[in-house]
Amino acid sequence: MFGLTMFHPFPSPLPKYLPPTLQSLLQRLNERLRNGQRDVFRFIAYTEIFIFLVVLWNVIIGHMFFLAPLLYYFFLKSRYLSKRNHYIKICFSELRFAADQLSASPRCPSFISSLIAGLVSFISQLAPIQQIPQQA
Repeated sequence: MFGLTMFHPFPSPLPKYLPPTLQSLLQRLNERLRNGQRDVFRFIAYTEIFIFLVVLWNVIIGHMFFLAPLLYYFFLKSRYLSKRNHYIKICFSELRFAADQLSASPRCPSFISSLIAGLVSFISQLAPIQQIPQQA
């Protein structure tokens, strides 16, 4: 998916060499990507976040090596610190806001509310500290 978003600015020289049906398909795909680029980037960011949960689950049930979450954590951390892609920060903040809203709800049991608060604080501690550049 991410590869398609990187491909879409460069399709102009390709259609000359492709059959007409594939040309029209590429043009429609390019148009959709251009129109919905923000939604696509958000979808990619949420997917990257939820893949971590899948990796954790696979480690728990024994389908993956126990270092896989650590390696994927470093990947997520580098994506979070990226200056070019801010969508993963937005998605983390949206997920935190939703978790805080859920835990503050009067219909939420107290043990689930405290579990959510503990998870949010643990995940917040794992978040990398960003350095703000000093202006001279």
